[in-house]
Amino acid sequence: MSDTFVTFKKYPQAFLAADVEKLFVSNGISCVVKQASSGLDSNFAGELLKDYEVQINPEDFERAEQLLEAQFTDSLEDIPADYYLLEFTDEELYDVVVTKDEWNEFDYLLAKKMLRERGKPIDETLEKQLRSERINKLAQPEESGTMGGGIIAGYAVYNAKKTLPDGRVVPAYKEADRQKAKSRFVIGVVVLVLAVLLAIVRRFLR
Repeated sequence: MSDTFVTFKKYPQAFLAADVEKLFVSNGISCVVKQASSGLDSNFAGELLKDYEVQINPEDFERAEQLLEAQFTDSLEDIPADYYLLEFTDEELYDVVVTKDEWNEFDYLLAKKMLRERGKPIDETLEKQLRSERINKLAQPEESGTMGGGIIAGYAVYNAKKTLPDGRVVPAYKEADRQKAKSRFVIGVVVLVLAVLLAIVRRFLR
């Protein structure tokens, strides 16, 4: 079943991810936590550049968001006077609401609360519409840029995926670039196989 899981949230510390995992499992949402590094040398990066990914099934994204938001609702009344979000403009708060996947649940809920208190609440229908438009924009495949040759580069570009805030997984790059990458991958494999065979033949002909 875990093969269908995609990343729902990333946390910088293991205990945060573990708390979310416990919340989800206790509410019937299948969940796994996986450690992901930055790709830098682990001796150099240490714990600072590691992420802990909470992965769930895409169909559980909406309910998972509701569970997390419920956890923070009661704490919105106890905010430090110097909390950074209190300095945000209305426009910045609207951006927090629309791009909620880039913020933690507490900041998202606090932004909505502050807008209501300022007399500028965001309509729920409008919020969904703006978020849907943003997700559709994020779903658009990107240009792969100057793509180097080789098996690894071709395989990476062709298979690259990105997970959208609604749980959908889509190709990261445009189809034309993916097909070029596939061709380079196939050509690279063929060249590699031929090179190996040629080396074997030369060895036996000595």
